[in-house]
Amino acid sequence: MPRAAGLAENILHDYYEALPGGVTIVPGKSSSFEVFLGEERLFSKLQTEEFPAENEVEHKLGERLGG
Repeated sequence: MPRAAGLAENILHDYYEALPGGVTIVPGKSSSFEVFLGEERLFSKLQTEEFPAENEVEHKLGERLGG
């Protein structure tokens, strides 16, 4: 959970104005780490079998938000 919290903090720091609803962390089943923007899945640890690379999620989020 600490890595997920750190990622949420980075996302809020970079995109707080574009995400007025904030960021929600929802505990899932063991070894899962899923990142969604609305209904769109930006990252799935279950599919890749690894945690995202540094800034990978932030980069994908920036592309979707036009930043």
